[in-house]
Amino acid sequence: MIIVAVGFLIIASVCAAVLTVAVKNVAFRRNWVGQAMPHHGHDGPIPRLGGISVFVTVLVVGSAMAFLPVPWTAAESARLIAVFVAGGIVFAIGLWDDFSPIFPLGKAVVEVVAAVVLYLGGFRIESLPPIAGSLSAPLSFTVTVLWVLGITNAFNLIDGLDGLASGSALISSIALGILFTTAGRPEFAVLSFVLAGALAGFLKFNFSPAVIFLGDCGSLFVGLMMSALGLMLFSCIKSPAVTLIPLLVFGLPVLDTVLAIVRRTLKQQPIYMPDREHMHHQLLARGFSVPGAAILLYGISAFFCATGVLLVSVPDHSTLLLSLPLVCFASCFVGFGYHKYVPELQKLSSIEIRAMRDERGDRVLKPRRLDTAKRSRINKEQQAAEPALSGMARGTRERQTTGVAFSDD
Repeated sequence: MIIVAVGFLIIASVCAAVLTVAVKNVAFRRNWVGQAMPHHGHDGPIPRLGGISVFVTVLVVGSAMAFLPVPWTAAESARLIAVFVAGGIVFAIGLWDDFSPIFPLGKAVVEVVAAVVLYLGGFRIESLPPIAGSLSAPLSFTVTVLWVLGITNAFNLIDGLDGLASGSALISSIALGILFTTAGRPEFAVLSFVLAGALAGFLKFNFSPAVIFLGDCGSLFVGLMMSALGLMLFSCIKSPAVTLIPLLVFGLPVLDTVLAIVRRTLKQQPIYMPDREHMHHQLLARGFSVPGAAILLYGISAFFCATGVLLVSVPDHSTLLLSLPLVCFASCFVGFGYHKYVPELQKLSSIEIRAMRDERGDRVLKPRRLDTAKRSRINKEQQAAEPALSGMARGTRERQTTGVAFSDD
């Protein structure tokens, strides 16, 4: 089955690469391109319809799974159909949003509909060991819908840097394929590798310097697929840490989303309002190049995925392994400067630590206080960006003269 899964991955990769080139050419020919927005780190018109190639590849190559020599049951067939239907729903609303921006609440309602389709198709969280035992039907439905909403939008939120969302999802897909293989669920292992192949083929054109973006149609579809496959892990994995393993597999987007919610709550601003303080923005502000920041974040994603896989294969060290993500979260919270929004820790933000080299090349750490003029300039820049960010949050972007104004939240 491993050979079959690798074969599907290669086929999906080739199909996605060919389709991505075709979508890019059509987008430029028809002027379906978008302009860089204040919270993006990219200049110039670039197509934001790359999700089309990923969606079509997963749908076509994934449908070929029906010919696998696997004894399909009615329940398994229903689950696969539910995945494709729910994925098609969020892909459609994302594509609409790419051409004509939709208010976040409207997209959330459609995502709830997709979550209901998954729930009816058998994708459910029915227990949360060791937190809770068997969940009642209403509670199971609520937790399942919240999970789908959270993971779907988590991948949408990190789609702000060349290759970040697609690369992180690629790493998570491979981890999912490994976990499903060890759990004896070949159909979902193959589906995970099909998704990984589609993302690998697309990533060739999405990595810095990107010539095409996923767009909302792609990031929402990938997030929906991840949430559905994560739901299956709850019922497949036999481990005391089964509740946390799916969260670890999606560690990077979950970490960035949690930090964004905490940060925006502490700043007393709507959690759906875009800003330039995501992890990738912080790395760029500290002098990292775009590919350098992406590769570093790939490493964080791989760290979380490896921890999740190890929790299944080395359950005896679960306490140690579970402590590592918590340390990573705390380090990111302080390292990226989000502690400055906590009143009790504001004094820490008044000191900057910068590296200076002496004549001999040795690195010396020297504290430096932010001067008043620099603070004033930073505040003015943030205030100047607020109107543009608020306008995007309301979905009132204007059409650009060079093409369609696409969204990429």
